[in-house]
Amino acid sequence: MEQPKKPRYDMLLVLMINLAGLAVIYFSIMETRALSLDTDGALPVYGRKIRALDERVNALARQTGAIIRFPKNTQADFTPEHARDLLLIRQNIENLEPRVRDAKDNVERAILLRNHVYARVPFKMERRRDDFKSFFAEYRRSLYNPEHGHICGGLAQMYMLVCEAFGIPSRYAGLFAGTGEGDGSHASVEVFLKGKWVAMDPTFNVAFKEGNAYIGYERLRELFEAGKPCTFTSGGMEIFPDRAIQNYPVPLSEFTRHLVIYPATVRDPLAGTTQYPMVVLPKDWDGKLHLKDRVFDTTKVVPFYSILSKGILR
Repeated sequence: MEQPKKPRYDMLLVLMINLAGLAVIYFSIMETRALSLDTDGALPVYGRKIRALDERVNALARQTGAIIRFPKNTQADFTPEHARDLLLIRQNIENLEPRVRDAKDNVERAILLRNHVYARVPFKMERRRDDFKSFFAEYRRSLYNPEHGHICGGLAQMYMLVCEAFGIPSRYAGLFAGTGEGDGSHASVEVFLKGKWVAMDPTFNVAFKEGNAYIGYERLRELFEAGKPCTFTSGGMEIFPDRAIQNYPVPLSEFTRHLVIYPATVRDPLAGTTQYPMVVLPKDWDGKLHLKDRVFDTTKVVPFYSILSKGILR
């Protein structure tokens, strides 16, 4: 009489091991794959961990009024990886600086973010060029690599980056004492707060006021030209003696003689989209610096600002 066949448990075990291996591979891919946009233009999906972070960021965005959504016509040069990097930067700052997360409004948050850059990023000149194509990699290197640092231009880019991560629109401001070789220059930032552009300088950790009102660089220039008073304030943040604006060898009043502010777009759920054109002052200046070996056009928007200007706030 033929004996019934016994179940092949060894084959079943092999099959289960293979299925487990496939599952590990699948979820590994899910954790490391590139972002993909939802069809309605909402925040991207990036595996299980980032989905959970998305929900928390969206909740914070609703509390603060930040706009953390992709426009449907996002340009190709602002990639899903850039959006992921902004979320990671935001998460890192919230862990390091709980006050940023708990700020009462975007004015306080912008001051705290400015201080975050000022206090944590080394102020130093480097021969290497800053690479802001990978937002989070540059942010992490700037904060945690003691050999890495920035001067005013890099600090301005860092500040714009962290502002963008928290839903605060920003734009670059170039300040020039003159248009020739050896004339002083400075890079700074304006942030969009309560319906207007406000100057925030991450190199010196200050903002500027006319009376009790925060002002931008255009108004600051007008006050200097007219000989009228203005004040600078750190907003209660610490100022390092070697980074104090009053100790800088070139007065700010000279830096504002020539001014270039990059164009910007601000998306608002109530007011709609507003385009802010490039500002070049004085009006009879063509925006060019005449150096020894070349003519440098300050109105030519560099790639970092071009990428950021097409991001989730734009």
